[in-house]
Amino acid sequence: MAHKLFFSHNIASFIPFLLVFHFIPVVVSQFPYGYSQLSYRFYDWSCPRLTNMVKYGVLAAYRSDTRIAASLLRLHFHDCFVNGCDGSVLLDDTDDMMGEKNAFPNRKSVRGFEVIDNIKEDVERFCPSTVSCVDILTLAAREAVVLAGGPSWPVMLGRRDGVTASQQAANEQLPSPFEPLENITAKFTSKGLDLKDVVVLSGAHTIGFAQCFTFKNRLFNFRGSACTGSTTSTTRTL
Repeated sequence: MAHKLFFSHNIASFIPFLLVFHFIPVVVSQFPYGYSQLSYRFYDWSCPRLTNMVKYGVLAAYRSDTRIAASLLRLHFHDCFVNGCDGSVLLDDTDDMMGEKNAFPNRKSVRGFEVIDNIKEDVERFCPSTVSCVDILTLAAREAVVLAGGPSWPVMLGRRDGVTASQQAANEQLPSPFEPLENITAKFTSKGLDLKDVVVLSGAHTIGFAQCFTFKNRLFNFRGSACTGSTTSTTRTL
């Protein structure tokens, strides 16, 4: 069972939502992926229609499932947080490799793979063997943010797809909602991020859906320290 988390019409609660989208391009740029080789115009000549193809691919998916906006944003974050933005989260397991898809933070949780696959298929028809899957995912995350009501931003392109993935790395590196704050903060600082980034990227979870087990202890544990305060009784009805 999943609960949809809606925004409050209160402007104070809307501010963190805006902050999330304001900092996403800044935070993601902290992750290593050969930043010096990237360019805003990387595909201008080799695949000039790329941005529009990604935009309309995400829009088509969003029209049939508005939840996909949050899912693509989360998929991009889970890719970048484990060994950089290399598309490794998109790789299937093989006989020689246990990838990230079935890591505990991702298993039956991350979604949107079919959207990236469909866009990649369209792109290949016009620009064969040219655009990396990770660049498509990065652009798709930007378009998802726009559809969710956030701002747009220029995206540097030219990333290369990774050829390997590690389930163990995903299990160890991705922050968990069940971890103490100290552990989560340590994982962010290991990526060159800070406490503000912890708050901002955690705030991204205020859109989309979450499985009940990830937050039910905060809704019903009124006797312990897990109670979130005066807003808890309101969020219980969502």
